[in-house]
Amino acid sequence: MQEDISLPTNKIMSNTDINICLTIDKNYIQYVYATINSIITNNKSNIVFHLIYADIKQKQISKLVKWIEENNVKVFTYHISLSDFSICPNNKDSRLSRTAYVRINIAYILPLYISKVLYLDSDIIVNSDLQELYSICIDSYAIACVEVIENYFNSGVMLMNLSYFREHSIPKKVFEFIKLNPDKLECFDQDALNDVLKGKYLKIPPKYNAGDILLQTLEKQIRKSNLYIYSEEEIQEAYDKPVIIHYAGSFHYKPWYKYTFHSKQDLFLFYLKATPYKNIKLKSNYILYLMQNIEDPYFHLKEYVKQYLIKIFKNKKGIYYYIIMILYNNNKTRKHIFSFITRLFYIQKRFFHKHFDFVISEASKK
Repeated sequence: MQEDISLPTNKIMSNTDINICLTIDKNYIQYVYATINSIITNNKSNIVFHLIYADIKQKQISKLVKWIEENNVKVFTYHISLSDFSICPNNKDSRLSRTAYVRINIAYILPLYISKVLYLDSDIIVNSDLQELYSICIDSYAIACVEVIENYFNSGVMLMNLSYFREHSIPKKVFEFIKLNPDKLECFDQDALNDVLKGKYLKIPPKYNAGDILLQTLEKQIRKSNLYIYSEEEIQEAYDKPVIIHYAGSFHYKPWYKYTFHSKQDLFLFYLKATPYKNIKLKSNYILYLMQNIEDPYFHLKEYVKQYLIKIFKNKKGIYYYIIMILYNNNKTRKHIFSFITRLFYIQKRFFHKHFDFVISEASKK
């Protein structure tokens, strides 16, 4: 269901407006304040927010809208039901909810008179003016976006040509792919969008989607395969002068966790402090505590657990080592073993101040 389709006099949009769309659910409602504040702070152009939401109390949405309007910025809200996306697979252990699929349908949720919109995930900070990005001509493309693997883009930042989406029935094609290929959706809607939009998107510099894990992925492809999706200069610019900072990835990179792996947590907290959630308490996690100040932390932790098991069982009777390796090489049982051992490490480090040597040989990285 759409709201605010009829425009009040004080909400009439002009051709110079930058339309920005965000999808929000109950898991992100408090953090999207930082995203919105960073946009308002760094943009001289007229910003118009389009907030698509699900599973959020109306009181919370009203509070957010009031806060935005107090900053003299236009905002429109669109309430949708996630039951409309019931065909979309989503396992209960995933960090993503079905809200991620909503961006597929933006062209039909927003009014038809809006032909272009900048879609942003809710775990983003905008670090400078968006006018240059928004002015990119995409008349012949469905979207403009940042590639993270050759011919594969991240869908967390998309400059969307909504007219193209409507004219070519892109949402229908994406949902058809989802229905027919649920086993191919490791990254859910992102995989479906990439399949349907092959050859239909414009690649833009990585400074417009500069998440740590995304830039590290680009660097690793250069080191391991000599694959230059972007030049080293473009990647360095994304680190030094990012336009959009994306806290993409698992919880390890989210800025609302204490000891996050992301290098730009301070910037997120800076923008959050000027919002009603300025006093929000950072979340704790035992893995992040365990791995603080470790370079390439999650890789080292996985390797350390494996080496720990080998050390314990290698000198035992062969049958024990054989069994534990079978269990650890199985995706389902490895998760439980990993959780048990890392929690043991956490207790030893937190309460008994035990030091762990996480140095892994270069050979083990290959």
